[in-house]
Amino acid sequence: MSFDADYYLKLTKQIALFCTDNCVNPDQYVLRKYDDKCQKIIDLIKIRSELFIEHEKRFIDSLIDIGLYCNLPLSDRGGIFQVIIDIEDNIRDIDIDRRCEKYNGDQPLFRQVPALMKHIRDGELIDIAILEQEKELPIFRYDRNRCRADYYLPVEVINFAKKNYANSKQYIRIDPYALKDFYFKQFIQEVVIRPSDPKKIVNLSYYKNEHDSFQCILQDTQSIDAYWEYHVKRIRKLEGYIKRYTNNRLSFSVEELQHLTSDNNILIGRYIHCDTSSLPQTSINKVMLDHLDLAVNYYYGDDSDKRLEESLSNGLTINASKRMHLFRIENIPFCALIIFAGFFFMSHILINEWISYQFKYTDGTKTE
Repeated sequence: MSFDADYYLKLTKQIALFCTDNCVNPDQYVLRKYDDKCQKIIDLIKIRSELFIEHEKRFIDSLIDIGLYCNLPLSDRGGIFQVIIDIEDNIRDIDIDRRCEKYNGDQPLFRQVPALMKHIRDGELIDIAILEQEKELPIFRYDRNRCRADYYLPVEVINFAKKNYANSKQYIRIDPYALKDFYFKQFIQEVVIRPSDPKKIVNLSYYKNEHDSFQCILQDTQSIDAYWEYHVKRIRKLEGYIKRYTNNRLSFSVEELQHLTSDNNILIGRYIHCDTSSLPQTSINKVMLDHLDLAVNYYYGDDSDKRLEESLSNGLTINASKRMHLFRIENIPFCALIIFAGFFFMSHILINEWISYQFKYTDGTKTE
């Protein structure tokens, strides 16, 4: 069968949608259909076998060399691998698109529990006070209906906020499509090149229109921890921006950047933003945050490269291709920022470097 790109793309997307909606593992689906001699799957394998980009071929060859699926004919094995990978890529894209959607009445969660619509904040979050958490899991009930928090929101964030700031308003991102599958999807040393001034943070010594920033870049070194974070987790850097605006509000933004895919085509930014109306010369131990938000930014293609080249030092970077808010909490101590950052960000190396430098002159922000 000759290469038919439109047919191939359409069918792999259809299979990805089926696997997503029915919680089916794509490799199990493809292998089962292959064993059943399903003509559509055989067509996909033949089509994909005719087109291999060089880096794809090297990766597929490595899978063949280690004996994966060795019971299958060698002539089909490479095509099978690539069809499964392409379907997985489509599943990832569907997953991101759905998770970044604004809430609406057509989503499964709100079709099943329409009463939840009146508890939405800013189209993306739900008031956690109306939900009943199952033990300390990211699973919730509303009127006997089960739902789950978005899997990018660590359950430690939820439990810490609930235990320590029960009287603070809290809002959470509930996955509007996850009504069946409650399992989570899983498919170097630092260089501080632009440290912020750690003495300023002690008493918020930032005045109107004054700003500060920091940037920590993960380096590819022989350290085991650094190698793991750089090559396996694909983390690249952590950076932040602090500014006092003309209305005297102090804004603090921190973003951790990580490649989501091995081809570096998608960059994910775990993003924390908080602000306070506390005035300059207020001891950090007395500062209250008006709110703290957790979000995820996605950068695609060229925007991924541009975002890595830029920094928050000027307060502005390229806009995210997609964005999803995960969590909001109001009226909490400034020191809680460190705890939430520790739970939310992935790089222990960069987090420890940022905290040890940024807060080295403070006493009340220790996290032990």
